[in-house]
Amino acid sequence: MDSKSLRGDSLNWEKRGAYRARLLSVFKKCRFDGKFSIFVIRFRVDGQDDFMERDAFFEGALLGLAVGDALGMPFESVPPSAIRRVLCGRLRFYDSYSPITDGLKAGQWTDDTKMMLCHLDSILETGKIVPEDVARRFIEWEVSGDLRGIGVTTARAIERLRRGVDWRESGIRGEYAAGNGAAMRIAPVGLYYAFSDEEIFSVVSSMSIITHNNPEAIGGAYAVAYAISRAASGR
Repeated sequence: MDSKSLRGDSLNWEKRGAYRARLLSVFKKCRFDGKFSIFVIRFRVDGQDDFMERDAFFEGALLGLAVGDALGMPFESVPPSAIRRVLCGRLRFYDSYSPITDGLKAGQWTDDTKMMLCHLDSILETGKIVPEDVARRFIEWEVSGDLRGIGVTTARAIERLRRGVDWRESGIRGEYAAGNGAAMRIAPVGLYYAFSDEEIFSVVSSMSIITHNNPEAIGGAYAVAYAISRAASGR
């Protein structure tokens, strides 16, 4: 199935099983755990068709998120001047300098990647975008205690989920919810809709409001998901 056949009408995931299965296989290959102590990315490009050639785009979006997260982990809330003194013009992995991520070692990622993996695992298991399932995974992650720098807004929202608040109402509202907590984790949703002409704003909004029910936070997540979707499909 080439990319041209996937454009035009809205992508019907129930009928286009070959594409769905292919995408899920790429997602499964990108599922990863642990830390990057020595990090090497090897992209496979087998050239069988346009979509196959874009495996690297999907891998790069997910692995790049984790690598960027691990690179930024030591410096969360650290002043730029202090960051410059530490880096000295050389970008590499460091142990945490931040009280928010205290205890994390060089190459470890944070809640950004952990929550992205909740989205990814939900898609792998359900084959669809299911906010209820993602909300359940957020609760399981919070209960595990491996929170790795979780933000106040996200923590409050997940606590509301644990108390039985529906995912449609669990998200925090107001100006203090205008953070990047939805944008940071939304990459799998953008990739899910690559090669599709469906409008994804409502889907992104549903996934965002689980924790961040704020128009700026939703808008930021939509911008990231849209850009990733377009870039992954080469459009």
